[in-house]
Amino acid sequence: MDVRAWDDPLLVSVLKGQNVKGERHHRGKREVLHEPVVVVEARVQKLKEENKFRELSRYLRAVRSDNKVQLRSMKDHVPFYLCKAGDYFGAMNCFFASSSQTCCVACRLSPAHFVMYMKTLVTGRMPAGSDPILSTQWEAAKDSNLPKKSDVIKCALRIMNWNITVFMDQYPRQALLLLVTQALIDRITYRRMMTFLSVVMAFKENAWALRWLYNGLGPETLHVFMSVLLDDLYSERNTHFTRKFELSDEQYIGDFLCYHIQDPRPMTYGTKRYVFDVLHKNWHERDYLWQYYLRMILQQCSHELEPETHRFLDAIKRRNY
Repeated sequence: MDVRAWDDPLLVSVLKGQNVKGERHHRGKREVLHEPVVVVEARVQKLKEENKFRELSRYLRAVRSDNKVQLRSMKDHVPFYLCKAGDYFGAMNCFFASSSQTCCVACRLSPAHFVMYMKTLVTGRMPAGSDPILSTQWEAAKDSNLPKKSDVIKCALRIMNWNITVFMDQYPRQALLLLVTQALIDRITYRRMMTFLSVVMAFKENAWALRWLYNGLGPETLHVFMSVLLDDLYSERNTHFTRKFELSDEQYIGDFLCYHIQDPRPMTYGTKRYVFDVLHKNWHERDYLWQYYLRMILQQCSHELEPETHRFLDAIKRRNY
């Protein structure tokens, strides 16, 4: 079997993004990047092991093979690899790219893959491990700008328009949740809702959507949101409600507050200082179990904390002794 070397001019031009079609004319002859499927599988595995996801995406989009079914199965993972490379916009466009021989990736997405992609596009985090559906661990993808929420919503609705299986399984759950979340952002921003604890708890089963809502708030609105949320958590009028929290509710609140505290965006610095101050003044883990979980989460990732967060952690640890 004649296999192209990795330094083959046509293959190199494809991997570098200089040749998107996998074709060239050399000495008057048309040359096509056509390889046996076993070779394609081997190249895919090697590029994955080297974390060269952008090159892998370019290769799969250009290569051809006699085993069209198996090749198509590998090509269906291109949006995933583009997300791994931080190219979220490219991934969304790739869902709908089609050829004369096959329909688009969106047509073949399973409901589980649809949910995985929507969470990735919203949070910038991806499932770790070899199987993105079975994985329970999520990790940050390569640094890149996330797409606008309106673009993600359009992408989700467009996928459901192409894929009846996803539509029947997910609508109105995921798409409607995205629309409702965007509506909540608008309502919080322009109408100043007066209580947020119930809003936060409503997203318990879809924490990724809560983070999307959070990331959609401007600096002033975010300050109002966190201020009112803390008031809700500490207010006497909510004491009865707080005592009815289940253990998972306490963990969920602690996790969300930790998400805010670890938010690296400069626009959050003023709000975080306010949150640190309120939390420190009202730190009573015996009364508020979510405080315990917040402290435990911060301790587990203490090596990643910013200096101000370290000082806050040291201060609340002293309150327990």
